[in-house]
Amino acid sequence: MEKSVMLPLSLLRTAQGHPVLVELKNGDTYNGYLVSCDSWMNINLRRVIHTSKDGDQFWKIAECYVRGNTIKFLGISDEVINLVQKEEEQAQLQPEEEEEETEETEEETEEEEEAEEEEEVTEEAIEEEREEEEEEVRVL
Repeated sequence: MEKSVMLPLSLLRTAQGHPVLVELKNGDTYNGYLVSCDSWMNINLRRVIHTSKDGDQFWKIAECYVRGNTIKFLGISDEVINLVQKEEEQAQLQPEEEEEETEETEEETEEEEEAEEEEEVTEEAIEEEREEEEEEVRVL
């Protein structure tokens, strides 16, 4: 599999609703479903199993909040990582499509401007011809 750079917050936002493993700096681990995260990596988990750092004590918790600066490690499934990669690919494709649309719009605008200029030239030519005819009539 090709390695790519991912922003951790975009990865966390994509992981919402999916199971995650959170290891804290003190060694405790939390396994649960990610509910939300903020820009400081503070996260909310549901249906959590909290394991002590020794691994000998377990607690089942309905919901918990983990402060971002206490997090040492986040374990996220490959499924979520693949979702992030797909989202990034789509995001890269969208600007290319927008550029193509912009180029098409610019071409259409240029064509419209050229048509308007031709109309103006034609109108100016007609006016000049009328003026010349009026001058000829005046001279006669």
